[in-house]
Amino acid sequence: MDSEDATARGIHVEQRSADVRFPSWAPVDLVQWLNDCSGKLPTRIWNRYIQLATDPRMRDVWDWHASARSSATRELYGSALSLCMDVSHALRLPGKPGNMTAAARAKYFDKVRHHTQALIHLLSDTRYSSNAATFAGRQIGDAIEEDDLAATVVRNLADWGEDEIGHVVAYYVDEDGVHPLPWNYPESELLDLLWEVIEWTHEDDGWDWNFGLSSSKPLANVKQPSAKMVYFVCTMYETLEYHGMAIPFPQLATLANVALNLSDAEQVDEDVVRKQVRRHHKPRRAPIRDWSF
Repeated sequence: MDSEDATARGIHVEQRSADVRFPSWAPVDLVQWLNDCSGKLPTRIWNRYIQLATDPRMRDVWDWHASARSSATRELYGSALSLCMDVSHALRLPGKPGNMTAAARAKYFDKVRHHTQALIHLLSDTRYSSNAATFAGRQIGDAIEEDDLAATVVRNLADWGEDEIGHVVAYYVDEDGVHPLPWNYPESELLDLLWEVIEWTHEDDGWDWNFGLSSSKPLANVKQPSAKMVYFVCTMYETLEYHGMAIPFPQLATLANVALNLSDAEQVDEDVVRKQVRRHHKPRRAPIRDWSF
C-alpha cells in the first residue's frame, strides 16, 4: 500500500510533511493548519489529526460540522481544530481522584481535608503564613512604574553570580499594574494554597485539570473494556453541546469509532451512544468565558 492509499484510509502516517494528500471534503481551515504545522507536532498528535482529516468515515462528521459551526457560542469553538482538540481531551481518562469510585473518593477527600487542616494549624504564624491572605492578610507591593517595568523584570531575573543556586521571581498582576511579590514567595503564602486544597475537595468534579468542561461521572458504574468508549462519547457530547454544537448520535458514533480505533467487533452505533449519553448527560449552561486552546 502506498502512502496515498494509507492516507486515504485514515491510517497513521509517520512522515510529517505538507505533502499529505487530503480529501476534498477535509475542512479547509484544518488542512491549512496542519500544513503550517508540518514537522512541528508530536507524532502521536499529528497522526490523530491526520486520521480525523482523512478517514473516509469522517466525511459525514465534517459535513455535519460545516453546517453546525455557525451556531458555536464562540467562533473559536466552531473551528475544525477545536473539534480535534476536543477529541484529544475526550481520549484521556480522568486521573486521580476522578478515576476512583464515589465511595473511595469521598474517603480520600476526608483524609486530604484532615491532614491539610492539621498542617494549616501547625504552620500558622510561621514564615509559611507571613503573607497569606487567609491568615495575616496579603500585602501587595506598589505597582512597578510602567516606564521601569521592563528594566525591573530584567534586573530581577538576572543571575546572582557563580554562587547562584536558583531563585524565584513572582509578580501579581491586576488592573492597577504589576506588583512584585515577596522574595520568599511562594513560602510566604503556603497557607492560601492549603486552603485552596481544601476547597478543591468540595468541588463538584473538575478535579483532573478539566475546568468543568467534562465529568468523571460516566465512569462511576462502568468497567473496562467499555470505560474509554463511554467516557469518550459522553465527554464529546457534553463538550460540543457546551459550545453550542450538540452532535447528532450517528455522527458521534462515527467519531468514536474513528478516534478510538475500534475494531470491527467493538464498533458502536447511534443506539449505543444515545443510550450512554442519555444515561449520564445533564444539560450545561452556555459558556461564559473563553478557554485557552
